[in-house]
Amino acid sequence: MGRLREVCGAVSSMFMIAGMLKGYTTPADDDIKAKHYELIQSLAKEFKSKHETIICRELLGLEESEFSPIPEKRTEKYYQERPCENFIRLASEIVENRLLK
Repeated sequence: MGRLREVCGAVSSMFMIAGMLKGYTTPADDDIKAKHYELIQSLAKEFKSKHETIICRELLGLEESEFSPIPEKRTEKYYQERPCENFIRLASEIVENRLLK
C-alpha cells in the first residue's frame, strides 16, 4: 500500500475482514483479544504456507532501494509481471474458507 512494500495489501485486507467479522469490542478483555490475535496469526501462517512471506517487497522480489513514490504505468506488461492477482486470489480463498463458512 502506498508503495511502502510492507505487508501485502491483499493480506492487510484479509486481516481487516477478519476484524469486521470476528473482531472484538471489549479491548480490556485480554482473553478475547488474544483469541483474535491468534486468528490473525493463523491467517498469516496459511498465506505464508503458499508464498513464504506476507511482505510485499519479498513477494515481488524487490530490494528496499527500489522504492519510489511514483506509481508505475499500468500497462499490459506491468500486469503480466505482477503476481498480485495470485495473492488476492489466495487471500480471498482464505477469507471464504476460514471466515465465511
